[in-house]
Amino acid sequence: MADGGELKITIVHDSKKHSVCLPYCDDKPLCVSDIEQAAQQVTQVPQCSQKLIFKGKSLTNRNQTLESLGIKKGSRIMVLGKKYDPEADDNMKAIRSVEQQVGELKSRLDQLNAELDGISKGFLEIDLIGPAVTKVHKQIKGLTEALMKELLTLDSLAAQQVTQVPQCSQKLIFKGKSLTNRNQTLESLGIKKGSRIMVLGKKCRLWNVNKIEFSKEDNMCVYNYGVTKDSKIHHCPLALTDYHNL
Repeated sequence: MADGGELKITIVHDSKKHSVCLPYCDDKPLCVSDIEQAAQQVTQVPQCSQKLIFKGKSLTNRNQTLESLGIKKGSRIMVLGKKYDPEADDNMKAIRSVEQQVGELKSRLDQLNAELDGISKGFLEIDLIGPAVTKVHKQIKGLTEALMKELLTLDSLAAQQVTQVPQCSQKLIFKGKSLTNRNQTLESLGIKKGSRIMVLGKKCRLWNVNKIEFSKEDNMCVYNYGVTKDSKIHHCPLALTDYHNL
């Protein structure tokens, strides 16, 4: 029965007891999913990793009502599962690695900017300008390739996020062809705004390039690239694609 409009139960995880109150709604009965949400808040165990036990039975149907299960005031629910640890999350490790690599590449780009600034101010003799610019151009091309590699890493993480298919199990298809080279640029493949990529694997879905826009900033041409699901942008990394006015 309701007690002040709430159902008070006890959630047990790792020998710790948590008293929680589930508010009643007039238009919706309390379900197992409501316990999952409350358990995530007090135990830090993600809903997808939880296993709920009540009177020795596993609660597997998230939509089953608590009333039908006999869960009432004072009932005890055991939660099995591990707390979310971002330090152990493979995706977070990959993102931190990308952040580190991009930071190092940015430092190198700043150095090249300084060299170009010196050239433009006439700090080099005329006969040395050509070779110097050629050298800088090659270095920037290397930075472009390195940044595109990091972008593809993020793209793979985004595909995993919206499809729940692990990177190692993904097979990407574009216009009937398998995308096997992770270092190949999207531009060379003809992937642009509105392109559709088929992800093969468990829970296969389609994901779309939300938008690709060019903008000039400090003589750089950058991609604004996002992967969407239900009109929500999951990430918008920037990738250096060209360097103008060398």
